[in-house]
Amino acid sequence: MQNRDVHTGERPRRAGVAAPTDEPDAARPDTGPARTAAPRPAQRRPAHGRVRGVGDRATLRAVASVLSPAAVYLAVRAVGVAVLALMAAGRDIPLVTALRSWDAIWLLNIAHHGYDDVPTGLVDAFGRHTADTAYAFFPGYPATVAAVGLLTGGDLVAAALLVTAVAGVVAAFGLVRLTELVPGGSRRAGLLLVALFAAAPMGVVLSMAYTEALFCAFAVWALVGVLRRQWLLAGLCSAAA
Repeated sequence: MQNRDVHTGERPRRAGVAAPTDEPDAARPDTGPARTAAPRPAQRRPAHGRVRGVGDRATLRAVASVLSPAAVYLAVRAVGVAVLALMAAGRDIPLVTALRSWDAIWLLNIAHHGYDDVPTGLVDAFGRHTADTAYAFFPGYPATVAAVGLLTGGDLVAAALLVTAVAGVVAAFGLVRLTELVPGGSRRAGLLLVALFAAAPMGVVLSMAYTEALFCAFAVWALVGVLRRQWLLAGLCSAAA
């Protein structure tokens, strides 16, 4: 029986191995692992683009949240300045002239000439000009305008309006922080307070060459210092105000 396998050409079968057949390769069912086509890797879009997009949007939202006090303040004041421009145009007055009217004339002249050399043509509400008339105005704002004027090429009007705008923005941030610190306060309430502050009936002075914006910035941050028990901040801002 052993020689029969040799003479007949049959191969001994082993367990688990299929016997060879005379069928051509094309007709055989492809069941073996060796004949299974390797799966093509799935074409997946890189995830970094999606993650980057989400991160960019989150960054933009964070930046917008941080800058929201400035945005609210400047937007409201832009409306106020636009209304002032319309009123000035109705009287054939340039907008810049309207923004440096009344006390602004005194403050600009003090920034330019100092207290002792203010032109004698400037008078008080009673039409008088004495050696002491200019001392009715505190020196902080004119001194700041004179310093910033070095950056504006000596244009004190531009320097004064820049100081006023920046001071108003600083006050807006202080108002939001102050509202967050008081019991029951929130950032949303702070932004509403900023809008009300910027839209006050005489809020036009917050866009003029006036001292109010700078004073309010120091005053509100002095209050923030009190609530946070940061006495150095509170004292310095109070003195500056």
